[in-house]
Formats: sequence, C-alpha cells, structure tokens
Amino acid sequence: MVLNTLFDQFKREKTYLKGVSHNTIIWYDYSYRAFKNVCGDVSKLSKQILNEFVIGMRQSGISAVTTNNYIRGMNAFFTWLYENEYTAEHFKIKKVKEAQRVLKVFSDNQLKAIIKWKPKGWYQWRLYALLSTIIDTGIRIDEALSLKRDDINFDDLLIVVTGKGSKQRIIPFSRELRKIIWRWGRMHEHQYFFPSRNGNKYMYDNLRRDMKSLAERLGIKGVRVSPHTLRHYFAIHFLRRGGDLYTLSRILGHTNIQTTQIYLRSMGIEQIRESHLRLSPLNNLR
Repeated sequence: MVLNTLFDQFKREKTYLKGVSHNTIIWYDYSYRAFKNVCGDVSKLSKQILNEFVIGMRQSGISAVTTNNYIRGMNAFFTWLYENEYTAEHFKIKKVKEAQRVLKVFSDNQLKAIIKWKPKGWYQWRLYALLSTIIDTGIRIDEALSLKRDDINFDDLLIVVTGKGSKQRIIPFSRELRKIIWRWGRMHEHQYFFPSRNGNKYMYDNLRRDMKSLAERLGIKGVRVSPHTLRHYFAIHFLRRGGDLYTLSRILGHTNIQTTQIYLRSMGIEQIRESHLRLSPLNNLR
C-alpha cells in the first residue's frame, strides 16, 4: 500500500466526485504533511503508528487544537481507505483533550461603534457593508466574500449562501441591512457583491488588515478583531434574545448542533447573573 499515491487519489475523488472546496483540500494536505513529518513514509498502517503520530505532534509543541484539526483530516483519509477496501480495518484516531477556553466577543458598545461608523468612499463602504452583513446574518467570512449579486433577494430579504461542502442555505436579513447593502450595490457593477476594485474576489488578508485598521480608529481593544468574532457575537446575541439552538444551527450552517452549543460557553457572566436572579429558589420563595 503506497499511501502517497492513495492520498493523491483520495484528494482527486474528494474534489471531482464529492465537490469539496479548495480550502478543504489544502486542509487535507496540511494534515497529511503533519502525518509524514512524524511517521515518515508508511507502508502499512497500525494503531501504534497512529499513536506515534499524535505523540509526535504533541512532543513537538503543536497545540491540542491544531493536533485535533490534523486528526480530523487524517481520519477522513482513513475512512476513505476503509470504504474503498484499501484497509481491512477502519482506523480512527481519537482526539486529544482541549482546554475549554471562552472566546471573548465584542461588547455591545464596540458593536455599536462599528454600526454607527460613517464610511466615506468606495473602500470604506465595502468594509462597512461587509461587516454589517456578517453582524446581521452571522454568515462565515468565506461565504460573505463569495456572495454574488444574484444571491441577494432584496424584495424578500433573503440571501442564498454557499457554505462548506458546496451546501446552500437561505438566510433572512433585516430591513436595516437592506438599506446598507442596497446603497453599496449601487456603487459598483461587479458580480462579486464585495469585490476588489477590479471586480475580483476581495481577499481575506486584505479584509483582516482593513478591519484591524478600523478597530484602531474606533478605539476597539481587548478582543480579537476578526470576522469570526463578529459571527460569534451574532450567535451569542441570538441566544441572549431568546433564540433556540436548532434555529441558530441552521442559520450558521452547522451540520451538528453540538458545534452550535459551543456558543453557550460565551454567554457571559451578565447573562448568567440575570438568569440566576430570575430562577433562584431562595430569591423567589422568600
């Protein structure tokens, strides 16, 4: 069994038969590269080799989060090997334990600063419209950057989003967002709704740079300034306002509601305090 050849076949089938994204293929490549860095060229898989893979990554200082990311990538490859009868055993690596860290989200005041910002010129309006879209809908940054004009239904206030695995979902947006993106849409004629100046896709690194520059201008500190943090804020705000996990899971495009439950850890002490005061038996039965 030549793993290198089989891995190339695995990527081709995932690309042309399953339609996985280019980013997913890159993730598989990074995972396999990590496997080879630790285990070298392997002719036969075994549980011992897989254990050595995990031990080697941890010993080299790779974090638990990154280790698990590579494990997921390799498990997808191992599943493919088993389903195509290249291995008699369905190998699967168990994930390592991760520290349960709570992602600090934007405060309400920080979000208000972004929402109330008065953009000037083409580039600032692109940034403002894009950030407003994420704040209002919670879509992933890749989904936002891939939006085309035809994906937006201004009459019915709906956006068709193409998420992971090329799966599409329909997400509603507010009338307030419609005002913003309608004005932005009239400022260019390109098919990408948030394009570069010449009509190509707005690059993620450029967006991060622009977003950090805006945060400095608005005095936003003490929080990771990224599109994902805005998506995180959307999820927390949705739950705080009484939204249910199932609906939130569909909006965010999660295939497993357990992924959505992660946002419960970031509800914040104020929300916990309010719930405790409302529900405490001692406080209510005296």
